[in-house]
Amino acid sequence: MINIWKYNAGDAVRITAITGEILEGRIECLTEAEERSDLERQEDGLGLDTYDGRHLEIYQSEVKDIEFLKGARSAEKPRAAI
Repeated sequence: MINIWKYNAGDAVRITAITGEILEGRIECLTEAEERSDLERQEDGLGLDTYDGRHLEIYQSEVKDIEFLKGARSAEKPRAAI
């Protein structure tokens, strides 16, 4: 299982889900299982603001891989390679 706690809010990342879906965006927040209500799944997760305008909650067990994108610690979307 991927350790999501080595990433921070604001990091630009590419997440590969266990389903094979690839998501790119900025981490908005990290949430510990203990912070969730009794109605939510009791698992660590992260909020992701994707570059195509979605906000997703991704649980740790749903993540196959996370990569930093170039410019990961800047406030702007990474630029495409030329």
